[in-house]
Amino acid sequence: MVYFEYIPDKNNLEGLILIDLSELGHMIRKKRKESGLSQTVFAEKIGCTGSYVSRLENGKVSPTLKSLEQISQTLNIKAKLFFD
Repeated sequence: MVYFEYIPDKNNLEGLILIDLSELGHMIRKKRKESGLSQTVFAEKIGCTGSYVSRLENGKVSPTLKSLEQISQTLNIKAKLFFD
């Protein structure tokens, strides 16, 4: 597992969230395809490059909370889904 950092209080590590980036990428790819979006169109909608989407879907990058928010809005899913 690779960590995705969300620490509202740097003195309190209770905000640290662990995410399997490969699993997250697989879920994003599945939802993107279900929405009928190509990587290029999806990238434009979330404000990034097609290369970033490819790396994200392959578990090579850790998205920011802002990215996850844009992804969830574009795919019409709740961001909480990423953390269940």
